[in-house]
Amino acid sequence: MAELEHPDPDRPYHRQARGRPVARLGEIGLAAVFWFGFSIALHVIVMTSFHARKLAGLPPDARFASGVLLLAAMTPAAVLAAIVMKRNPGALISVYGRARWRWLGRCLVAATCLELVVLGLGFAIDAVRGTVELSIGVEWTVFLPRVLLVLLVIPLQAMGEEFMFRGTLLQATGRWVAAPWFAIAISSVLFALAHGLDVAGTFSIAGVGAIYAWMTIRTGGLEAALALHVANNLTSFVAKATVAGTDWYKLNRSWGWSSSLVHVVVCAVYAIIIVRMWRAREPATGARR
Repeated sequence: MAELEHPDPDRPYHRQARGRPVARLGEIGLAAVFWFGFSIALHVIVMTSFHARKLAGLPPDARFASGVLLLAAMTPAAVLAAIVMKRNPGALISVYGRARWRWLGRCLVAATCLELVVLGLGFAIDAVRGTVELSIGVEWTVFLPRVLLVLLVIPLQAMGEEFMFRGTLLQATGRWVAAPWFAIAISSVLFALAHGLDVAGTFSIAGVGAIYAWMTIRTGGLEAALALHVANNLTSFVAKATVAGTDWYKLNRSWGWSSSLVHVVVCAVYAIIIVRMWRAREPATGARR
């Protein structure tokens, strides 16, 4: 069996994939095929477990969990594609071939604090306007299990998107052009289009995706982007869990330009904080990775 191609800490994150550029295109294709296969398998398992013929026949929380886990399936798809292409899948996590747990923890603290500050400012603005509403529209017996479900599955969903868009896509396209802007542009545009939002929402997700990709290259791994992705999505879905109705978890496909700009600005502030933290942690390598 051929030895796997191992990550190189002295190479930028987006240049970790080596070999012919055509092979890297094949890795993207394999990741997509594997994800499609995992998605079908998960769909069959869920539908069989609930004896349902259509998604509409599933309980609301089961529909939410199955949809989120479909995105989480991107993680094993990206890992398996890397292995088939004879690459160490650890290179998708960081240039060191592993997760840097302490660094991830610091990023999670920074991301959580920032999200709480933004949430507090939002409540303060609503209070001044007289539009603040803190009531929970569902019973606690419904709300608490929803929150627990969100806490369990949303981190997996965020991880799946990071592995696919900031992992496989960023490294595969980074093999084509050495300058990071090309890989950042491709991955962020595809990330935005995958969400299926309106123009303002697409702009916001593309901007956030570009910042995520930049942080990933700058810090040499997925930890910084994953931390904010998890914190942002948890905040969003816990808020949605307070809403009554069977479609409580559905995304708002229509975004306003003001909320879109705020989303990008918050992400940019986090990126500045994270890069400063990274430079303090790794002064010799922070500027390069």
